[in-house]
Amino acid sequence: MPSTSRRTAVTPLTDPEEWRRIHRSIGDFDSYHTPEYQKPVAGAGNHTVLLSYRDSGIEAAVPLTLRPLPEPVRAATGYDVDATSVYGYPGPLRTSRRDDPNAGPLEIDDAWAARFVAWFTEVMADMRVLTAFIRCHPLLDAADMFDRDPFVLSAPTPTVAVDLTAPREERLRRASAHHRRALRRSLAHGLTFEHDQGPEAVAAFTACYQETMARHRSGASYWLDEERVSALLDAFGDMAELWIARKPDGEAASAALFLRTNGILQYHLGGTRTADYALGAARPLFEAVAESGHVRGDRWLHLGGGVGGGDDSLLRYKAGFGPDRFAFRTIRAVFDPEAYDAAIRAAGSGEAGPTPVNGFFPAYRTGGLGVAGDLVQNRSAQHPS
Repeated sequence: MPSTSRRTAVTPLTDPEEWRRIHRSIGDFDSYHTPEYQKPVAGAGNHTVLLSYRDSGIEAAVPLTLRPLPEPVRAATGYDVDATSVYGYPGPLRTSRRDDPNAGPLEIDDAWAARFVAWFTEVMADMRVLTAFIRCHPLLDAADMFDRDPFVLSAPTPTVAVDLTAPREERLRRASAHHRRALRRSLAHGLTFEHDQGPEAVAAFTACYQETMARHRSGASYWLDEERVSALLDAFGDMAELWIARKPDGEAASAALFLRTNGILQYHLGGTRTADYALGAARPLFEAVAESGHVRGDRWLHLGGGVGGGDDSLLRYKAGFGPDRFAFRTIRAVFDPEAYDAAIRAAGSGEAGPTPVNGFFPAYRTGGLGVAGDLVQNRSAQHPS
């Protein structure tokens, strides 16, 4: 294919209109890909870009945040930055099938993927990037573009989504018997559910979230206060939906933040007051959100997976909502193995080598980016209970 058939670009976050144009050209994207989401979670001092590549009528895009390397690592390697996804599912996108977006991105052949990887790797070298870590999107998975050296794809882990095209009766029929029984018990407590983003709702969400993070002994990087929650809601704009489950006396028992774009509702963050844990208020809250999405004509309510992608109680809880499963994968790359080994030694992170230390990549760091600007990448803040 002659080079004139290709178009490539590296677009900074300071040009949000071009980001939006690229997304519209691709056809299917999610809240996590938007400038409105990327900007407040990328972290101060970092530089976020959208890498876009068009070849033979197929367009791809990858949002990445470039972080300055720790000074000892820079001195030891000569590299300036590493590249990472922010918290969530802001993975690579590729032109969608216009007749059926749920069918996934257009297929590519080996030659297309080889050209894409060669270009992507060249861009990383030009920007002096040592490593890359990319979180894929389970519903819009285009990880196959990276299925070759120097990229390594993780084993897929399951996530759960609820099909919102089905009416409530059908959704409940597809749910587990345990889910239906628990839902009836929770609804017997007279709970009500509302979409509310006023100051009282922000305070209620923050209290529910903070108590849940404390209950799960989550680190300081997961902490959100009312000011930060309000700032995120302002930044996310129309794609954010804050929902509150209230007891008959008006007190909030559970709350959750959802993101909505292109018919995809994402459960982003949430929690339940410790004193109200036995009410199980999160379960009917999610059902209320699902029904709202169905009435509006949305496609999916994506609940996510277990902590760190594991088969744990959180995944089993979400699995009760229905049988639809998607695969979450991560992509990692070391662009200069010798320099990477030197980076690990310089950071005092353990023995050098391509295997992540204690499951974290890159091994010379101990934390990633997320909703608070500094969330650990290999864990989940999506505790519904």
